[in-house]
Amino acid sequence: MKISFSQFTKPVLVGMIFVTLGAELLLWGSGYSYFLNELYMYLIIASIFLAIPLHRAWRGQKTKRSTSYYIFQFCIVFFVFFTISSIVDLSTYSYLDEFEIGYDEELQDHLGNAPTFYEDGEYYEEEYEDYGTYPFFENLDYYGSDIWSCVLAGLEEVSRLSYILLTMCLFSFFYRQNKQDRSHIPPVLTGLFLSSLMFGLGHVWAHDYTLAESAGSFIYYTNAGLVLGVLLIWTKNLWMMIAVHGFYNLCMSLNLYLYEYSTLIIYLIVLVVCISYWIVLHRKRRRQKEKEIFLQKLHQFNQSQG
Repeated sequence: MKISFSQFTKPVLVGMIFVTLGAELLLWGSGYSYFLNELYMYLIIASIFLAIPLHRAWRGQKTKRSTSYYIFQFCIVFFVFFTISSIVDLSTYSYLDEFEIGYDEELQDHLGNAPTFYEDGEYYEEEYEDYGTYPFFENLDYYGSDIWSCVLAGLEEVSRLSYILLTMCLFSFFYRQNKQDRSHIPPVLTGLFLSSLMFGLGHVWAHDYTLAESAGSFIYYTNAGLVLGVLLIWTKNLWMMIAVHGFYNLCMSLNLYLYEYSTLIIYLIVLVVCISYWIVLHRKRRRQKEKEIFLQKLHQFNQSQG
């Protein structure tokens, strides 16, 4: 698959630069400025319009599949990403004790800021008056905005694909100048590793971490970025990866706010769906093969009788 600058319009190229270098600068500044954090969120939301031409360029001509196929693919991708990220997460916890302690403390501080309005089924009248609004909307502001941010993070896959495509364009331009025709694998891998490194750094420099906490976060998110990038290359479906990334973050939020084992339950449900679909597909293929063998034997019998 060849990708070059000529395949994209100038607005698309500018948009790709914005969601890569521009997003990294805003993400770095978001650790110091609320305004820059807001700009970063607006940029992420706007990137959904950039996803349309990038998906077409990346996917190319593909055979149309059934809805059940995409559901199965979504479950497989989510299962693989969740499994590998969990292994990396546990490994990071095991080798970096300070990272585990720091992460747990940050989590408790975050949960400690959650609004509390109930005690034995009754509102805290004093807190209710201080807020000057309905408790429902206070909870909506806190939990809703947090979950919304987690889901929007799925659009970070637009930035990942932009890194890969821009790298492929640069390689194509360089080799064109040298009149050489090379494989697309080196630029894809270069873009993959670059996007993964920036994904890891982006989750570090926006926080006030210690050295061990920074190392743990960088290792975890860089590996997560690599896995997401590999799955993006495998599926060639940007929308699929946006959905998987956003759904994974949503599961983490549900695990945090709703029920401690909600993510594990969802993981098991996805596993059951994958196994069930594989069994159905295997039986369907076996019946198809048996039908082909039967028709072949019937044809041979008719020829022998004729």
